[in-house]
Amino acid sequence: MSATNTRRQMRLLAARALGTHTREDWELILLVWPQCVRCGVDGIPLEKDHIVPLSLGGCDSPYNLQPLCAH
Repeated sequence: MSATNTRRQMRLLAARALGTHTREDWELILLVWPQCVRCGVDGIPLEKDHIVPLSLGGCDSPYNLQPLCAH
C-alpha cells in the first residue's frame, strides 16, 4: 500500500471513530432534504458530500453529510 493510501485509510478510520452513518441515516436525510443544497435542483440522483471534508478532520456521521448533485 502506498503512503498516500495509508494516510487516506488513517483519516477514514479517524473520521469513523468520531461517528458513522448508516444507509437508513442517508435515506432519512434525502427524505428531509430531497434537493441539492447548493443549486436546489431536485428529481435527479444526489451524492453524499461531507460538509467538513474527511481530509480536514470531518467525521462520517449524519451531521456532517449533505446532498449535492453531480454538477
